[in-house]
Amino acid sequence: MPVVPIYLDIDEKTYAGVKAGVLELCGLAKKVDNKRVAKHIPAVADAAKEGASKAVDFIRVHQKGTIIVGGVLVIGGAVAGTVGYIAHRKQRKLDKQFGTALQEYLDSARNGTLSIEILDTLICSIETIEKDSPKKSINFNISMAQFGDLINCIFDYTKRLAEANNISTQSINRPKYFKKKTADDLKYYLNMQKHIFEQAA
Repeated sequence: MPVVPIYLDIDEKTYAGVKAGVLELCGLAKKVDNKRVAKHIPAVADAAKEGASKAVDFIRVHQKGTIIVGGVLVIGGAVAGTVGYIAHRKQRKLDKQFGTALQEYLDSARNGTLSIEILDTLICSIETIEKDSPKKSINFNISMAQFGDLINCIFDYTKRLAEANNISTQSINRPKYFKKKTADDLKYYLNMQKHIFEQAA
């Protein structure tokens, strides 16, 4: 029996906020009024270069007796900057994968074309972030209110999806109060949706 498709009911303000958050995850910032890219967000490498130049300037000013200490500082700063840049670049890649998967999920859920493959992609991107980050927080530039609205919309969508496919909604818990943007509730509802798809198929 095929899955009965339903449509994600998300208000335009929350959807626009989430879409802007996804663009920032991908290294872009957009103007809300005309939807064009306003600027590219600089990478950590630029910040590391700026920090190294400040260290060199400090050494130039305090040359007397600080050449050796300055050399150690510059080398240490370069090593720390490189390690930080590599870690940040990996995190940016994971954030971008999550943002792309979330955008694909929202668009397909709004259009009624959600599939298990799309759910799997988003769940995998969340699990990769959780494995890499002990805080399990999502680096997502939307307000807590918008994040709460998004989770509530996904909860409502999950419940309606279960009802449309004659599956009991008793096991679908309501979202809890959000103190930080963790992936726990989002992942829970995505797994519930996947379970609904598997049972209905």
